[in-house]
Amino acid sequence: MARCAPVGYPDSSARRATTAASRLGRGRPNRVDEFDRPLGDAWSVYGGPGHAGNGRRTPDAVSVENGVLTITGDSSGNTAGMARNPGQNYGRWEGRVRPPPPTGPAAGR
Repeated sequence: MARCAPVGYPDSSARRATTAASRLGRGRPNRVDEFDRPLGDAWSVYGGPGHAGNGRRTPDAVSVENGVLTITGDSSGNTAGMARNPGQNYGRWEGRVRPPPPTGPAAGR
């Protein structure tokens, strides 16, 4: 697998402009991942018990395709577990997230 190492800042100025750090003048992040390569050594995807005994963590719930990391879950609390390598206990984290569109009765509101 290719290594997806946290090196530098994304080349795209459009991506830079969309970060809160850029808009607020907080500087460049020390890690960036555009998920344009396999997870490789940069991420550990793991299985095990879910949070507070609810559901399970399973590597099968993670996929990467065309720069999009997808983590799936279900109503039983089953989802993925991921950790960035090397770990970092403190700092400010930022992510761009797009949830799926709503379904059911609430979707029409």
